[in-house]
Amino acid sequence: MNDELQNLLHRWREGSLTADEMRTLTALLAKPEARQVLRRDWFLEAALPEALAASAVIVRTPQPSLAAKLRGWIAGWLTACAPRASHEEDAALWALRLWARTSFAALAVGLVTSAWLAWPQREEIATETDTEPAYFAQLMLETQLPDSP
Repeated sequence: MNDELQNLLHRWREGSLTADEMRTLTALLAKPEARQVLRRDWFLEAALPEALAASAVIVRTPQPSLAAKLRGWIAGWLTACAPRASHEEDAALWALRLWARTSFAALAVGLVTSAWLAWPQREEIATETDTEPAYFAQLMLETQLPDSP
């Protein structure tokens, strides 16, 4: 579309056309080519949301099973621990990978252990409340009769 026509149509939609620009727009739209381009653009704007909504298709890629993920993880560990070529760079890279994996495993074990130790155990909570029936009776009396001695 003509850039001038495009600009004038945009300003017309906004409502900021002057009288001279409105006359220019009318003169441009008097040509059949400009009207045809305008109709094509309007049809495109109207049909585009419908076409996009109709073409929205979810493509599902098959995910590997848990067994396949586990096999891949074990294969990765085995290839990391396998002997490499005699190049010093490969040995250094192998040592860095091994150190990174072991430090990550140690961090994971440490986090799980600290979370396990910090988490209150269910038996401890149950024993505190079950061994004190007198505490519950006293609490019930205090809430029912707050002014009594």
